This record gives sequence, C-alpha cells and structure tokens, in this order.
Amino acid sequence: LSLPWVCFFAAYIWSLPPLLWFHFSVLTDSFALSALIWMLLGLARYSFDGENGISVWGSILASYIIQALLRSDRTYSAFVMILAAVFARAIRNLNRKKRIDQKAGRVLLRSVALTIAGLLFVMCINRFTQVPGRNGRITTDASFVLLDRVVWSNMYSNRTYFPEEIKQVISEEEARQFDTHNNQVMYQMAPLLESRVGKEKASEYYRTMAKIVWDHDKKKVIKDIAGNIAVFFFTPQSEFLFQMRKVNISTGWNLTCASSVDADLTMNMFLWYIRTFSLFFCNAAGFATVFIKRIRKSNRYLSGFFIMSLLLALWFGLGDGAPTNDRYALIVIVAWALLWMNTFLLFRPSINKNRQETT
Repeated sequence: LSLPWVCFFAAYIWSLPPLLWFHFSVLTDSFALSALIWMLLGLARYSFDGENGISVWGSILASYIIQALLRSDRTYSAFVMILAAVFARAIRNLNRKKRIDQKAGRVLLRSVALTIAGLLFVMCINRFTQVPGRNGRITTDASFVLLDRVVWSNMYSNRTYFPEEIKQVISEEEARQFDTHNNQVMYQMAPLLESRVGKEKASEYYRTMAKIVWDHDKKKVIKDIAGNIAVFFFTPQSEFLFQMRKVNISTGWNLTCASSVDADLTMNMFLWYIRTFSLFFCNAAGFATVFIKRIRKSNRYLSGFFIMSLLLALWFGLGDGAPTNDRYALIVIVAWALLWMNTFLLFRPSINKNRQETT
C-alpha cells in the first residue's frame, strides 16, 4: 500500500468524530487508546509472526502498563487479552508439532511470567498512589456490582419481595428514584445505605436484593446484559440506532459535552459519521470481508482488535448496568474502521489489477 493511501486511511480513522472529540479532550481516553493499539500490534507480531524479542515484549508491557494506569478497567481486561494471545501461540505450536517442545515451553513460561510481572507492577503502583473511597466515593466490590448490574432498574418492581428490614431502610419512593438513572447506584443508593447500616450490612443487602431480583426477573436481567454487550460490541451501528431512538446509549451526553462551542458543527459531523461509516461500510462491506473473502494476514491482525472489543463488551456488559458509553468503546470504532479499510483494499479494482500485473 502506497504512502498516500496509508496517510488517507490514518487521517480518516483518527478524524472520526467520536475519536476526534476525545483526542482534544482533557480526559485520558485517547492516550489509553493509543497504548491499547500499540499493545494489540505487538501481540499480533508475537502470536502470528512468532516474534519474541525484547523489543516486542517491551512494547507490549509498556503499552499495557500505560493504559492500565490510565484506565483501571484495562488492568484486567488487557491482562486477559495478553494471556489469550500467549496461549493462542502455544496452541498454534501444539497444532504444528502435536506437542510443546522444550524451546516452545520456555517461550510460553517466559511470556506468562512477563505478563504477570506487568500486572503486579500495576497493582503495586495503584496500591501506593491511590486511596480507595477518597472524597466520599464508594468503593466497588462484587456485592456492589450485583447492585449495579442486577438490582438497578429492577428495585421498585421487586421491592414487595424484599425482607422487612430492607423495606424499613429503603422507602418506596427511594426505590422508585433508584431505578430512574444508573447514576443513582453509586451516588445515591450506595452512600445512603452505607450511611444508614454500614458498609458490611449494606453489602449483605446488595446480595439479598440481587438474589430476589434474579429469582423474579431473571429473563429481564439476562436480556439487559445481552443487550448491553451487543450495543457495546456494535458501537458504530448502535450510534446509528441511537439517532433513530432505537437503543439507549450515552452518546447523547458526549454530544452535549462536545457541542459546547459549536453545536451545529458537532451534530453535522456526527450525522455524517453514522450515516456513512456506521450504516454502509460496517454492515455491508465489513461482514462480506469476514465471511466471504478468504482469510488474509491483515484479517489475522485485525482479529485482535475485535477480540479486545469483545472482552471490553463483556467487561462492561457483565459488570456495569449503565448504558454503553462510547468513550469506553473507542477501540471498537477503530476495529470497525480498520475492517472497512481492509474491505476497500480487497474490492478496489486498481489494487487487484496491480497485484496481477506484479505477479
């Protein structure tokens, strides 16, 4: 691919409105995205090309540490991605030789050791630089996740099944208010319960309410979780459906923030993006590339972007009841954009013609 085309695709991807807004914001999302992309490229070189040198693992670990320190969720999701790449290479070696020889075994052990070392380093930095619960912020744990993922939006409809001691602590009006917005979980209900009964007892209440909601509204909870995962993984398409008022996604809030200077320009950029990129390129050309065209090396590299997108979709879908926020799904937008780029290269006649002439 010639340099002008490389520059064109790079400029197109990085100028997509959801990405562009965060490039120029004071938030850490753009830096974390760059580190994640660099990590995925390093993992592709390790998994598919068999490279295992200091430069490859140095870039992987440095990228992991940077994004994990910038975005707390990456501490574990990116860690799982690295382990998945390590074991994928081990399986490739096993398929070729039907066994793991001594050299491949050493590479596997060294890769796992380096990955764990990176995780421990991040955890040590976090331990000495962060204060849980600072400024009155609720500390999250497994019990809180149950309140956020299972109980939220289902408390009022199931309150009648709660034990009397919980009903005495949470009024009917408070339960109704709790279900109105996901921010009520961390900033209203959790602080309220902890101030009334203490942290330990509040955690017990979270688990009790979650069990009751699960028993009575299991199908709704599963549907909500599956919906959040799908909306996250198909973020560009979800943003198109959001504009049609078909799905609930936090794009509206990001649009409000981005349009503080020029609302018309912001909205026109967003409409151009979802009407071209999201609807046509991703759905029509993208799926044709994956399921019809033969697997190519570029697709193998691209698979890491979609696997990471799926990991993040599972992370937020299973652990957070809030509607999908596209600021956490920037890598998903990049993945779909790269898929369109790959589609363009496959179907562009001049490129195919040049290949034939060269052959």
